[in-house]
Amino acid sequence: MTTAQNILADLDERRRDLGMSVPVLARRTGLALSTLYRALRGQQNAGLDTVTAVAAALGVRVSLTHPRQKTAMRREQAQHKARVLVGTALGSASIEHPVGTEAVVRQIARAVEEDLLASSNLALWD
Repeated sequence: MTTAQNILADLDERRRDLGMSVPVLARRTGLALSTLYRALRGQQNAGLDTVTAVAAALGVRVSLTHPRQKTAMRREQAQHKARVLVGTALGSASIEHPVGTEAVVRQIARAVEEDLLASSNLALWD
């Protein structure tokens, strides 16, 4: 199920709670009744315009809330990518040579993480 479908399922629950029929909702949104039925049932991919029209007709505002801080997102991505890179490198190396202790692996991962944070965004998100 896509995010839009999840949101529409929640909005459909609100519609039912309000006692509003789908034909009334279709009139309020300006959407075709068949399109609205398919979207609410998850049988059709719905775009942002459909989601916002349904939300507005039901008295719900669609907005982004509590975005994570840019530095926190970059740090999480750097940690993830560092784990992947170090795991790949050490996994290949351990075939021929023993890998260091867990503390050494964490130290290498932290160094890679800091290098990623200091490098271009392309290196971080690629």
